[in-house]
Amino acid sequence: MRAAPITFHASVTGSSNSQVSWSVLNGTQPVPGLISASGALQPITDCALLGARLTVQATSVASPAAVGSASVSVQIGAVNPATITVPTNETLVFAATDLPCGNNSTDLPPSGYQWSITGGAAGGTLGPGPGNAVAPSAFVMYTAPAAIGTYALNVTLRESTRSAAITVAQPVSYTGTMQLCRSGHTATLLATGAVLLVGEGGDYTGIGGCGAPPSAPPSAVPAATAELFDPVTSTFAPTALPIYPNKHAHAATLLKDGRVLLTGGIDSGVSSVHAEIYDPATGAYTATGDMTQGHSYHATAALADGRVVIVGDWPAGAPPEIYDPSAGAFTALTNAGSCCAPFSTATLLNSGEVLIAGGGFSSGAETAYLLDASAHSLVQTGSLNQGRLGHTATLLGNGKVLVVGGIEQAYLFQSQSTGGSISQTAELYDPATGKFTMTSGAMRAPRALHSAAMLPDGRVLIVGGVLQLPAQYDEFDGQDALLYYQFTIYNYATEIYDPATDQFSAGPVIPARVSPTTTTLLSGHLLIAGGGPLAAELY
Repeated sequence: MRAAPITFHASVTGSSNSQVSWSVLNGTQPVPGLISASGALQPITDCALLGARLTVQATSVASPAAVGSASVSVQIGAVNPATITVPTNETLVFAATDLPCGNNSTDLPPSGYQWSITGGAAGGTLGPGPGNAVAPSAFVMYTAPAAIGTYALNVTLRESTRSAAITVAQPVSYTGTMQLCRSGHTATLLATGAVLLVGEGGDYTGIGGCGAPPSAPPSAVPAATAELFDPVTSTFAPTALPIYPNKHAHAATLLKDGRVLLTGGIDSGVSSVHAEIYDPATGAYTATGDMTQGHSYHATAALADGRVVIVGDWPAGAPPEIYDPSAGAFTALTNAGSCCAPFSTATLLNSGEVLIAGGGFSSGAETAYLLDASAHSLVQTGSLNQGRLGHTATLLGNGKVLVVGGIEQAYLFQSQSTGGSISQTAELYDPATGKFTMTSGAMRAPRALHSAAMLPDGRVLIVGGVLQLPAQYDEFDGQDALLYYQFTIYNYATEIYDPATDQFSAGPVIPARVSPTTTTLLSGHLLIAGGGPLAAELY
């Protein structure tokens, strides 16, 4: 569908009149207007022709009985996702990418798209897709088998068949079960070895077995609650309620004295100015001074002297601030200019400066800044090679910063969405040169809204996120409507970056998780929590 024009050629022998007339048949029925007088077959957008086998005919003008023909198969669009690795027993949606096809299902045959698994029931089971399917059987719900293996998921419409390759792998074993669904929450390793998980909520995947929490009491609302993970018993337990129950798009930072600073978030639709401190010794929260402006979807970095840098705000406008725990007060930078965007990252470098990279609202920014908290100065440094938001930035043992994935462009907060472009690239920031360079090894898959954490050996584990954002019918470009209907595709396979080789390799397989947290424990294990199922994993 919508391929570039294809030009056919025909020659006439035995007559000085070499002219031909061109026509296209669908079976015995002519399809007018599809081929030009010069033999150029036009891009096909008619849903009725999806999967059909057409006949292109050239008829001699001098002798109409002399007819030459060619067969043209109109292939349906590829299965989406086309290649994926999933855990055993996982459920996900596959789609035929031709839809919404003019938002009209009546042109398709009553049988619609027919789905099957090579290997039969041993390769998994199929069920009805989501209820908003535009055409018969355009989507299918696939549930992986309990046994590992490689299978093909096939879809057929008329005479056209496309397939997806599915690898079913054994996932990382679960550890304890979280008290509540959390996605986009914060996780902070305490000096005791426990992990404090605060706020956010919801099950972004919708398939992780994590139902919507009740609206009351506050103790059952993730954004108003917190819990502690005990690595000794591998259990989660509730802890005291935060003072400000707006822990959505907030940030958490470990202070030098072992307490945790919680800043900002969304409060009644606007960025909150409030901040509070959690004390592991008492298990209680105390209010600290308010920020000079509200911050949400922001990033923070703890400085060596104990102060904390806060950067970014949604939708934009708040300057960076520096928190002084000894005074319990925030000070805004007055020379910040256009810095800093929401969804940016803040990474403390070995020099003591803070690298602020990327971010944005509907498009990922390429700009990066260096903040010197001692001098209260902010300067631009080298630009990212790719605009990014929803990315991660990790300080490596060699002093460089690994920036991974992210959304290049998206319409995350509009009712009519055309999805977005997810990056499959990563780059390194070198403080010695002030420049970003692309990694020599390519990421194994596109990835955004993921998490990353350092392994004890200096490698970086990259976990969760999405391969593709959901998209609705693009009503502003009806010609290309076939390209713009898709479901979210999640990352089940993790990957590991090795600074020694500058390459990415396959990591463990986990259930779908969007905006999870990955926390390196004192034991060296990594706690992967939230963004999907209530149960967490230890790697």
